Amino acid sequence: MANDPITGKDGNVKKDGNQLCHITKFTINDFIDFVKFQSNCTAGATGKIPTFDDWNGSFEFATEDGKCPDFRPGDYFDLTANTAEGVAGKGCTYTGNILVTAMPVDVTIDGANDLVKWSVSFEGNGILTPTDNP
Repeated sequence: MANDPITGKDGNVKKDGNQLCHITKFTINDFIDFVKFQSNCTAGATGKIPTFDDWNGSFEFATEDGKCPDFRPGDYFDLTANTAEGVAGKGCTYTGNILVTAMPVDVTIDGANDLVKWSVSFEGNGILTPTDNP
């Protein structure tokens, strides 16, 4: 069962403590799966039991001078995503480990600055941890 997505415009992706990119836009889908059951005590009605909490999403970032990013699908990273663009006391910061599942080839090139905008899809690898912004 999916909730409304978590969105924002600030964050970063790190591997072994080194920042790989700055996120300019993100979406995180945090959801829980259910298993339906029937019981002979419910006159044929069904119920649901929550099972696995899971998350996935996508983020965008840009590279300068048309350079390729230093990662590919299949790589694992640490994600930090902020809903209030780092404003103290506002919003939440979400952290967790991700597995990159796709990086579309068609990129948007901003000719004025030679920026290449990338979009990355990911799956959560473990727990998504929300914290209040201090």
